[in-house]
Amino acid sequence: DQDIKTLHNGEAVKCPMFRSTADGLRCVLMPVEEWRLRRQQLQRHCDNGGNGCPVYGQYLTKRRS
Repeated sequence: DQDIKTLHNGEAVKCPMFRSTADGLRCVLMPVEEWRLRRQQLQRHCDNGGNGCPVYGQYLTKRRS
């Protein structure tokens, strides 16, 4: 995992995959239905730059290979 703890204007940076969509703010790495089911567990990772997120971690691993 990358350790992303960069602050911008005193606030933690949001995960780059946490974006505004037609369905609202959500992780774009999963279908909206799955996001709705898993949001409670994953939101803290979104608010912490993606640090420790299993979904973002899988994405980074696949992207590197």
